Amino acid sequence: METGNKGLGLYKLYENDINVPNFLVFGKDFFIRFLKEVNAYETAQLLSMENGWVQKKFEYIRKMILESDISDKMTKEIYELTKNIKFPIAVRSSASAEDRASKSAAGLYYSGLNVQKDNLILELRKVLASLYDEKCIALLNAKDFHPDNYYMGIVLQEMVDSEWSGVAFTADPNTGDPSFINIEMAPGLGDKIVSGTIETETITIPKNDNIISADIKRKKIFEKLKTICLRAEKIFEKPVDIEWAYSGGEIFILQCRPITTIIPKAKINEIKLFSISQLSQSTYPYLGFLQKKYSKWIKKAKLFDFCEKNQIRTNKWKFICFNNELFNKYDFFKVFNDFEYNFIMWTMNGQTLSFDYPDDIYIKIKEFMSLYKENFYCVSLREIIPNDISAISSVNEDNTIKIECIHGRMYHLKSGLVTPTTYTLDCNGKVKNINFVEQEEFLYGDDSADMILTGKKIIPKLSEEQINEIYKSTKKLTKKFGKCAPEWWCWDEKVYAVDISILSKNESNINNTIISKGKVKGCLFEMPKYNQKIIDELSSFNAISASNSINNLNFDVNRVDLLRELKEEIINKSNGEDIILYSDRPYIFLAPFIEFVSGFIFKSASSLCHLSLILRENGVPAISLNGESLEYKENNKLFELDAEEGTVRCL
Repeated sequence: METGNKGLGLYKLYENDINVPNFLVFGKDFFIRFLKEVNAYETAQLLSMENGWVQKKFEYIRKMILESDISDKMTKEIYELTKNIKFPIAVRSSASAEDRASKSAAGLYYSGLNVQKDNLILELRKVLASLYDEKCIALLNAKDFHPDNYYMGIVLQEMVDSEWSGVAFTADPNTGDPSFINIEMAPGLGDKIVSGTIETETITIPKNDNIISADIKRKKIFEKLKTICLRAEKIFEKPVDIEWAYSGGEIFILQCRPITTIIPKAKINEIKLFSISQLSQSTYPYLGFLQKKYSKWIKKAKLFDFCEKNQIRTNKWKFICFNNELFNKYDFFKVFNDFEYNFIMWTMNGQTLSFDYPDDIYIKIKEFMSLYKENFYCVSLREIIPNDISAISSVNEDNTIKIECIHGRMYHLKSGLVTPTTYTLDCNGKVKNINFVEQEEFLYGDDSADMILTGKKIIPKLSEEQINEIYKSTKKLTKKFGKCAPEWWCWDEKVYAVDISILSKNESNINNTIISKGKVKGCLFEMPKYNQKIIDELSSFNAISASNSINNLNFDVNRVDLLRELKEEIINKSNGEDIILYSDRPYIFLAPFIEFVSGFIFKSASSLCHLSLILRENGVPAISLNGESLEYKENNKLFELDAEEGTVRCL
């Protein structure tokens, strides 16, 4: 049974005859069944798709765990499993992410003490929900929140009526010195010790010498504890951190985990503040836990650096590096003096946390610092422009320029969820053709970056000034970076360059129908009609650049049930033939399917959305029918897709 690290540690102790209170563990299988019971499992699977919306999914899953009804069958099962354990009990977290080799999650999750049978299920819910607490996003620096890897086991442990409780470290957690055992202890239960809310007594005892104490009773406690600590070190094959309780002349070990904080951290002597344009090998060391994002951000750094030097407007994006002492002395808010807008996407310890105002960010950073006592932090602060139009542009081979734009957030344009209005400009920047497309109208919420549907229709239009600015800037960027697709936020008659995708150097000329050139014959497969909520959730990938698309295609579709079922349908349909997939839109979640699909037909498609860029980069034939439906008979299985001429026909 997969139990999580705390449960696994207790089993190790029990198997080696170390005294632990009577306990049982609800493992990964229970966790997954509970998520399915409250209709949160599918959303938990979607967390494995790289995206910037982890916080929203965490909120939803937490709500479902805490508030959704569970069946009588599961309720009876829980009580049946606990019939041989004596209440009151402690209900403790045992998460897969807890106490990993490189980082401790001690105290991160919920634990309930003195739990009686009548409130057991509520306490179980609280422990499970704590896995999806917002602070976990930052503190764990996790790469993968899929429930197969990121799950919550639960330890149910009989309470010990302890005379004394404490913690013991078999190496100094600050220096790594393994010569002594450091003990903190206090009368009564140990929850106040680990939470830091009670004055404790600190004792250091030698590992290789006799224990000296005038108090005979205490000396016996220390001797027993020393013996257990040394045995635990051998069991875990490394220094350990032990929580213990003393009752009735016996020591009980409540939990044991490897010490993960004995390596001194990097230090910083002054606040370091720099912009994204200054990101380079010289500033790389200051990123701390954000270093894993360097390869993705360096492309943006080059874009912002070029824009700053060539009078192309961008949003502000800064990094601030500090420790606890420096932060408390620093006027944090002056970082935002040159920001035009106060809504910030901020990232700490490797995960995008939230969209917030500076005041909220300051409060949350202080909260994280109180939990995560490092001596080095780096926070990314990116200004969010409340854009009413998002646009993508590119230079065609005949030197005309295409601009595609939608009303609202860039996410909808890149993910292929909305058919854009398209402008075609000649080589002098004059508008040759406009294809206006009516879309749903969105408005920004008063206190969030979320966009709210108004129920009205709108035709997105760029002003003459915005068209001219995008034209001139696209020419400059193409001269610098080669074939590229710059991305723009448009607001208050201004245009902001926010990202860029580098296109294939040998990309062919693209007309209104051809997305990616090539020819293929195969079985036609029409994608199932999913409801819009599912489409939106599946499309919540992070921005994928065509130049970096291969890395993003390594996502295993088998990890999300709905995508796995779609894959199986495609393979079963193929009968050994190539597959041509027919879809309403070029949804970004279809990117990994190029492993199973040889060609794509879209009812409507942006030629500059990210799936279109990926298909061209990988040489997968694709066309758009420009809003027309594909006419075909069910018994005609084979089709020919000619993405050189933009045709499709039954064979």
